[in-house]
Amino acid sequence: TYGDWSSDVCSSDLGYEAMVWMNENLPAEARVLYVGEGRTHLAKQKVIWASAFDQFPADATNGVTHVYWNASELKRLHDHYGYPRGLDTEMIRRHCGRELHRGVYEWQP
Repeated sequence: TYGDWSSDVCSSDLGYEAMVWMNENLPAEARVLYVGEGRTHLAKQKVIWASAFDQFPADATNGVTHVYWNASELKRLHDHYGYPRGLDTEMIRRHCGRELHRGVYEWQP
């Protein structure tokens, strides 16, 4: 099960640590905008994201309740691939409210 391996993964990867935290603490109906993170397969909540090769949809922030901001991966993806395409990161930052966990923020409309 998910809990069987999460502690091993979390000790070496802060991205997975945040994902485990979100799965355990955010409501199932949450809509999370992932910025700088493409590993969505473990999420229990609805996730809006784009890979380094895709563009975020124009309505990416509609209905968002939380933001997961993976700063180190965002920098790497930006430097090597021009990510994120179609997403105004400064606008996203302005809407990031209280930090609930490392890299996980409430969305402030």
